[in-house]
Amino acid sequence: MNSYHKGFISVAFGRQHAAMALDMALSLRDYHSEPISIAVDRSAKIYLDRYKPSPFDKIITLPQRVHPWGAKFLLAEVTPYEHNVFVDADILFLGPSPFFEYEFTAPLAMYGAYFSSEADIQTYYSTKQICADFGLKRYFWGTSGIFVFYKREVTNMFQACYEFYTSGIKKYPKYAHGTLADEMVFGIMSDRYPIDSIACPTIHPWPLAEAIGTASPTDCKWPVFHMFAPPSEECMNYLMERVNSRRRQAGFALTSVDAWRNKAYSIPSFWDKLKHVQQKIRRRLVLLYNKHITD
Repeated sequence: MNSYHKGFISVAFGRQHAAMALDMALSLRDYHSEPISIAVDRSAKIYLDRYKPSPFDKIITLPQRVHPWGAKFLLAEVTPYEHNVFVDADILFLGPSPFFEYEFTAPLAMYGAYFSSEADIQTYYSTKQICADFGLKRYFWGTSGIFVFYKREVTNMFQACYEFYTSGIKKYPKYAHGTLADEMVFGIMSDRYPIDSIACPTIHPWPLAEAIGTASPTDCKWPVFHMFAPPSEECMNYLMERVNSRRRQAGFALTSVDAWRNKAYSIPSFWDKLKHVQQKIRRRLVLLYNKHITD
């Protein structure tokens, strides 16, 4: 597969996410030569257009007005690549990651795992209740900060996700008026469209929630760091020093640290609630990985 058939894709809405996305792309460039594109709203595009030369190969304006959580379902429509690695804007690369080297059994692979309809895992809602409400035999609980997908093969799934997110959910008032994150939509659709697990420890995209606060600045166990909870102050300072260093080298204004700090400290209580889910997934992924290397 030629290099232009594969690449990284991201999404950014608004100036804060655009600022972090710029830093994410600069950090990715330290370790990867594959192209990277980003799908944005008007506000994010205005921000990113100020920074030249851009670390992004393409900046794509999304064709529809959609909540940021629904934008990922439009990626199969807008990505210029066939083989994609999606990366959230609030991620920083700490080292090279072999995302393109692994072959998966499904056209979409995420960090996560399937749970049966009998498993009662508390996430946004009870997974057992979700399975009962939507008639599911299984539910994929995952995180969508990083995932791998093939454009042509996921088109129908992503279209079904988008239609469900924008209109189908209205049939279920309990969910329509609550938290409908993209991970939940992927999970509901995973009963019809299989999702593979990213089970290799070397490409786990973030530490467990309880480990973020104690991670050391030079800890290389994780190739990328997802800013979904506050790291230790030492680690945060180290990451922000790297952010400013890359911006300085690129000739860009050093104006993004506040965006990162605002993101890190905005939702820690929510992720605290999901620690036990991550622990269950980590145990299941270890079993999957051990099975893979012995097959």
